[in-house]
Amino acid sequence: MTQYVWEQIKVCGVVPTNRKLLIELWNEGSSQNLIFHYLFGRRVNQALSRAYAHVFSNELGVPVRVTVSDNGFMLTLPANTINDISVVKELVSRLSSTRLRETLIKALRRSEILKRKFRHVAERSLALLKVYRGIETSVNRREVNSETLLKVSERIPGYPLLLEAYREVLEDSMDIQHAEEVLKKVELGEVILEFIVSPEVPCPFSHNLIVQGYSDVVLMEDRRRILNMLYDKIIARMRSKDKA
Repeated sequence: MTQYVWEQIKVCGVVPTNRKLLIELWNEGSSQNLIFHYLFGRRVNQALSRAYAHVFSNELGVPVRVTVSDNGFMLTLPANTINDISVVKELVSRLSSTRLRETLIKALRRSEILKRKFRHVAERSLALLKVYRGIETSVNRREVNSETLLKVSERIPGYPLLLEAYREVLEDSMDIQHAEEVLKKVELGEVILEFIVSPEVPCPFSHNLIVQGYSDVVLMEDRRRILNMLYDKIIARMRSKDKA
């Protein structure tokens, strides 16, 4: 563990904590990765990652892929989308604690997780029937009916089933309350944001998150191979720094 932390300091110069958060920009061939070293747990990171992804996607006009873990999250954008770290600083500052809920509601609209939660809420409230006239309805049929009901409910202000679906996503699947607290502490200066660019090799603390983001990595052997490759790059980077 000591070696792991030492390598992080040697390569990136900063170790993220609950008081000092690290945001890393790493260019990787056909994509750019924004790695948020946020040590707040998966539910908080789920909320923050989706909100930041919504901000970056809207402002830059590009698709954003999200990867989340307990120790951070990664936003993956097309290559050459961001040409300077100042762009990252500006867009990160756009998300405030007072606007997080509003931003997340916009980001979740038409999302798969909201559709799934809404269907469960509708079934529990008997707005969608699993059994109709003694015959069990198919899953496909219930999904179609749920989509129709969702579209109708979006046109009705304060529709209870939709409000409950949003609540379950924001408060049960995610932890919006503590996510708002994180942003508030940043705004008050109680938590500091550090921004770095890693042009050659990503920080050691980000390796597991990067491998998790590779959708084609299925076998454990592939995971180990990529982690070893990244580690070899770290060692080479440290040796070049020592020679310099």
